[in-house]
Amino acid sequence: MALDVALPPATPLGSGGRDLDNFLLPVVQRLGARTVTAAFATKRYRPTFALAIEPASAATEPVGSMHLALLRGSSESSAWKHRLRQSLIDAEVAEVPAGPVWLTAAIATWPGRVWTNLWKPLIDSLGPILGERAANPFNAFNDRIVDLGLHHQLDTSLEHDVRLQLWWGPMPPA
Repeated sequence: MALDVALPPATPLGSGGRDLDNFLLPVVQRLGARTVTAAFATKRYRPTFALAIEPASAATEPVGSMHLALLRGSSESSAWKHRLRQSLIDAEVAEVPAGPVWLTAAIATWPGRVWTNLWKPLIDSLGPILGERAANPFNAFNDRIVDLGLHHQLDTSLEHDVRLQLWWGPMPPA
């Protein structure tokens, strides 16, 4: 599923809210989270929104910074977000310089887990990549993401764990 979010030219693409996961989530929930294996969204200057739904196909691995994490426990707990954020800090990832960002996340779960429930805590934990407010490290500047790809894979060996692969980088000039 791909969603193109239309913004008027005077609206900043990489700030001011309009987080892409907030646009995607209600659409994917309406379609059925268990039936959608990949969801993409972009923010661009254009006159109208666009939505495309088609069968998923294999993709090549993005070129950019990459991080791999295996997380245990409930994504609703603060410990889950702390572990993801700390894994980024421990890996010494560099914050993307100011401006719009692209992000791709491959999320592997066991079949009983609803992968869309992971989106918000995952993205909120990306302060080391996106920047964050010192007073609230789980309020990452995720409105900087102007191109978002979320992929889901079932893996019965994970049970209650989640395997994340993250790729990101600054948006190339248009």
